[in-house]
Amino acid sequence: MIVVLGAVAAEQQLLRRALAQAHHSRHAHLDCYSGGINGHELVVCAGGVGKGAAAAATALLIDHFAPNLVLVCGCAGAYPRGGLQIGDMAVATEEILGDDGVQTAAEFLNLADIGLPGAHRDGVNYYNRYPLDSAVRALFAPPLEQFARTEAVTCASGSFVTLSTCCGSVASAQQMYQRWNAVVENMEGAACAQICALNKVPMWQLRAISNMVEQRDTSRWQLRPAMERAQRAVIHLLHHISPEEINATCTL
Repeated sequence: MIVVLGAVAAEQQLLRRALAQAHHSRHAHLDCYSGGINGHELVVCAGGVGKGAAAAATALLIDHFAPNLVLVCGCAGAYPRGGLQIGDMAVATEEILGDDGVQTAAEFLNLADIGLPGAHRDGVNYYNRYPLDSAVRALFAPPLEQFARTEAVTCASGSFVTLSTCCGSVASAQQMYQRWNAVVENMEGAACAQICALNKVPMWQLRAISNMVEQRDTSRWQLRPAMERAQRAVIHLLHHISPEEINATCTL
């Protein structure tokens, strides 16, 4: 079972249409759509915008469906120095809670600085950084690279930063990039990663770039094309990787 989680319905529409024998169910506040793609058993859900909504949705879905993989799919803003452009794609190697901590007059103190772990697993404390599953990333890489070539876009991997307050100026974007050296920013991924870490469920995350993180100008954004590209990439992956391969990788 794979849970595919996005923030809003537009990040899920193509996936929902691709489901065979789709079935709708409601769990707490979540509308869930179950079905299959190429033998994969899926639950597709829009969990809501922001860390709180993402954490709640991830916890509910893990508790009810007991997936062996959580797959986060959506759009993101790219930091100009990260090397990506609008339309490109990125896969997370780790997720970072980018603004969780304390802002003093002199500096930002992250959760490690103040000794507040957000998760403890197998003897390890996790603070702002949550590494994502490298085995799943390696399994998905070849078909994703093939999809990127077909689309004539770049697909990079790197750190993602999750923010409650996204950057809307050149100065704030530069500050956040220097703090974490991330390629993209979003509003949900690290919260999903935190819940997955607490429950020992592998997570993989793909986002297509809808905008650059710079002086805010929504007239230049490409939200719908980015959302659709990310979903088409996931559908491509599911048609080129067998359920047996995913099950074997997620039980290593």
